Amino acid sequence: MLAWTGAIALLAVALLVVSGLGRWGGSHRAGLVWLGALLYFVYAFVVYAMAVHFNSLFLAYVAVLGLSTYAAFYAADELRASDRALLRRPRTRLAG
Repeated sequence: MLAWTGAIALLAVALLVVSGLGRWGGSHRAGLVWLGALLYFVYAFVVYAMAVHFNSLFLAYVAVLGLSTYAAFYAADELRASDRALLRRPRTRLAG
């Protein structure tokens, strides 16, 4: 069970890094994936901080929870602003 948890966390970190680089490059879709990965971290670290018995990593769990929550709120606000910019662009015809 612990091996699967570590593998999924490693996959989530890789997804977060790749989608963060894509968002930095200006991709709106990568921003949505980045927000989803951040929300996964919020969910996972709420479980780690609240449901797992207190251990020596509790402060690290709470720190990652706080940072990922802050980043998720920031990302959602940024994506909302870019959605408005996408809606204001003039539509182009592809054919005809």
